[in-house]
Amino acid sequence: MTQPKSPGPYHPGLSGRDILQGVIDGSVPSVEGLHETLNIRFVDVGDGTARFEGEPSEAHRNPHGTIHGGWYLAMLDGVMGLAIFSKQSPEQMSSTVTFESKIIRPLAMGRTYVAEAAVIHSGRTTAHAEAVMRDAGTQKTVATATSTYAVFARPE
Repeated sequence: MTQPKSPGPYHPGLSGRDILQGVIDGSVPSVEGLHETLNIRFVDVGDGTARFEGEPSEAHRNPHGTIHGGWYLAMLDGVMGLAIFSKQSPEQMSSTVTFESKIIRPLAMGRTYVAEAAVIHSGRTTAHAEAVMRDAGTQKTVATATSTYAVFARPE
């Protein structure tokens, strides 16, 4: 089974959640990009929630030999962005304005990590989300994040 990726170009008339569910079930085309490079998969969406899974690899190491902090941040920002997107109407879009993270534990190659996000506020002009990343095997928290998004009308 092919793993779902991020949604492709805009799909008029579909809400964010409809687009994301379509990516998961294969009815909406997806695009390849950053998440594929990072070995991160979008695996679930709900009403204001999203879930990613991923495994860091040798390519994601920094000069110190540990997994680069950017890998954590890409996974956390991505999952929060899709949780926000799941709450949006066909006329809306959003963009990250602030992002704060806490890296708690180092990551290890050969392990799967899960990031889950939830919307804590979804308004007309701003939205806020929080996320937790855990080791899928031990369930230990490895990182957390919060973010604020600007919500605005999709250009015609």
